[in-house]
Amino acid sequence: MTRAAPPIPRRCTQLSAEQSQEVVADYQTGARVKELAVKYRISRETVSKHLRRHEVTPRKVGLDERQIKEAIRLYEQGDSLATIGKRMGVTAHTVRSRLVEVGVRMRSSYEHLL
Repeated sequence: MTRAAPPIPRRCTQLSAEQSQEVVADYQTGARVKELAVKYRISRETVSKHLRRHEVTPRKVGLDERQIKEAIRLYEQGDSLATIGKRMGVTAHTVRSRLVEVGVRMRSSYEHLL
């Protein structure tokens, strides 16, 4: 029986104080955590740690008020949660959660086909 080779350690990217400030500035101008993680080659959790360290208030994940109104309109028109989610760049679950929060009655999963 042969032993598996030990995993190769990953290199951790350390951001300078200046880069950390850039992460904060980019976030505050609208960049998403996922985009920042790719841009700075760090994990999303690390992006979040930098934002917390600088006491940045996180944005609510998902849809803003304008998007929620549009999602309600589309949903009442008969669009599926998945279709609305794809259009808005979020998951169907996120769309459903926001609609439920504002009191929209959810139809059964097949009702939109009728």
